[in-house]
This record gives sequence, C-alpha cells and structure tokens, in this order.
Amino acid sequence: MYKLSNNFKHLYYSQLFSNIGDIIYIVALIAYVYQLTGEARYASLIPICVTTFLFLSGLIANYWYIKFNELNVMRVSQLLKTLVMTGILFIVAFNMNMMLLFLCICINSFLDGLINPVKNAMIPMIEDKQHIVLANSKMNVMYNTIQVISWALGGILIASIGYRNVVLVTILTYVLSVYFISKINIHKIPDRVADNPFKAFSDMIHFNRSNRHSIYLNATTIVESLAHSAWISAILLVFVRVVLKREEYMFGMINSVFFAGIILAGLIVSKYSNVIEEKAKVILIYGAMVCAVLNVLFGVNNWVPIVLLISFVYGFFDQLRAIIMHSTIQVNLEEVHIVKVYTLNNMVYSVGFCIGTLFISYIADKIGVTTVYFVAGFAYVVSAFISMYYMKGKDGSSEDMV
Repeated sequence: MYKLSNNFKHLYYSQLFSNIGDIIYIVALIAYVYQLTGEARYASLIPICVTTFLFLSGLIANYWYIKFNELNVMRVSQLLKTLVMTGILFIVAFNMNMMLLFLCICINSFLDGLINPVKNAMIPMIEDKQHIVLANSKMNVMYNTIQVISWALGGILIASIGYRNVVLVTILTYVLSVYFISKINIHKIPDRVADNPFKAFSDMIHFNRSNRHSIYLNATTIVESLAHSAWISAILLVFVRVVLKREEYMFGMINSVFFAGIILAGLIVSKYSNVIEEKAKVILIYGAMVCAVLNVLFGVNNWVPIVLLISFVYGFFDQLRAIIMHSTIQVNLEEVHIVKVYTLNNMVYSVGFCIGTLFISYIADKIGVTTVYFVAGFAYVVSAFISMYYMKGKDGSSEDMV
C-alpha cells in the first residue's frame, strides 16, 4: 500500500468497512425473516430486492453524479445508508411491520447502486496510471477476502449476539465508512452539465453505445455472467449431490478453494503489477480459454481432489482477467467518462446475472448439471473472441469505436 496515495487508502478502508456491513446485515436479515415467517420464499425476496434496486439506481445515477459530483454522491449515500440501517435496527428491535423492513432494504440497495460505480471510477481520479493495476488488485483482494470471511462472520455473530446486535455492528461499520469517505479529497472533478435525469441517462447510453472500451466491458460482462451463474450456490449444491455424490460440506470446500484462488491472483498482481500489465493481451484472451477448459473439466469430473484443484485454478484465472480488464478500461477512458461506463456496467451485470441464473438453473433441471459447465465453457470461448477483437482494435488504433 506504500506506493498508493492517501486518497486511495481512505477509499480502500471506506469500502472495507462498508462491504463488511453490507454482508453481515444481509445474513442477519435473511435469518431473521426466515425465523419470523418460517418460509424460505420471504427470505429469498431479500436478494431479489437487492438486485432489483441496484439496477434501478442506474437509471438516475448519472444525473446525480453530474449535478452533485461523484464524491458528494458517495458521501451522502453512505451517510443515508447509515440512517436507513438505524431504521432497520428499530424495526428488528421492536418487531415492526415487515413491509417497512423490505422498504429499508430496497432503499439501502438503491443507495448502494449509487456508490458502486463511483468506487470503481474513482481509482483513476486518485491514482497515477502506473499504479492503477496495483490499486485494482488491492481492492479485489480486499473485496474477495471480505466475501469469504463476512458470510461466516455473519452466522457466528447471529449465534453469539443476535440479529439486533448484528445490525448495530453494521451501523458501526457504516459510520467508519462515512469517516474514511469524508477524508477523501479530490481537487479536480470534471465539470459537466445535464438538463434533466432523462437527458443524463440518454447521454450515458449514447456514450456507452459508441465507445469501444465500454462495448467490450459490457459485452464481456453479459457473456461471462452466464458462466458465473454456473458457480452460484444452488448449482454447486446440485453438482455436489448429483455428480460428486457427496454431502453439503463439499460445497463449502469447493467455494473455499475457489476464493483462495481469487485471493492469490490479487496478491500476485499486487506484487508483480508492472510485469502482469505488460501481458494484458495474453491474459485477457488465453485466460478466457483456460477458464473455458477448466469449466468443461469441472463438469465431467467426479474425483474430489481434481474438482478442488480445478476450482482453485479457475478462481485464480478468472480473477486475474477481471483485474486486468478493469485496469485496461480505466487507463483508456477519460476521467469524465469512467463513471458513465461503470454505471451502465452495474446495470448490465444485475440484469445479466439474473437472466443467466434463470437460464442456467433451467438447463440444470431439464438437461443436467454437467451441461451447465459446458455452457459456461462456451461462454468463455465467446469472451475470448470478444477480447481478441477488442485487443486487435486497441493495438491498431487509439480511437474509440463509433
């Protein structure tokens, strides 16, 4: 971290505490709603609400970024999340109407949708170009480490201190996040003008539709969301039961080694960022082909040690590609346009992941879970060709695609 700016460190710690809070509160509320109703369908509405309102925030986000600037939107959104979480604390403490609880979850997710594009777009604003790959790797290691730890931490906290106190801990993490965001100081934020939300959204769509870097990022996101859907809990559990014929604990082991691969990729990029940046073309194209082969091998294998090894290596290469892809996009876009790209990308990811999950689940039910990983492999082959086309255009011209 010593090479990186103080602004990046403040952004890093703000997102560290915010992400911890986001996960443990979701774990607590899913368990709370299930205990209250005794029905899984009500608990399953929580992730649906989260995904839906993450998407809806993108419709208005660009206008607010232009009107108030990205940093101010981030500050106010995180502060409002803290207030909303205080409301959730009262709802849980006094067993108030569940509709109020879901309303607060929706508002919190909407505010999250305003923050998510900014935390990616802000890195080129606060770091030198030569440190962008390093900064992205640090962020990814932190995010994925929290993903591994916080889901388990949420369960432990529920068992030891109860739902209400878990929400209280979330409020404390949000307060710390607000503190670190308040210390971010960007002297140069691009001036822009937007007449109304509709025009701001139209301008965002127009830019993304004509910019080759955005087209690449969003096309890859759509295609790979299909592949990533093959690795959600519901599909992996079916794979463990049907193909491996093992108990549910094996699902946890597959997940653990997958995240271990992800974290290792981030650590290696952090250490050798300059060398890896020079190999961006190879990583984006051939890394996708490696992921394709690994998915197919995973689907047809029933020997546990090989399955675990494949999961680890797949996590490594998928994360390596993600870091390089986002760094390449950030380096090649002007600061004024980055948040437009990431706002749309968050919307695309939300829709793509939902559709991908439904499609993959249908295939698993109707054809078989092994076929799911063949589909995922094919998706990565398509992604490799998209990367090949993008890198060929990038080598040939510095102009954006129109």
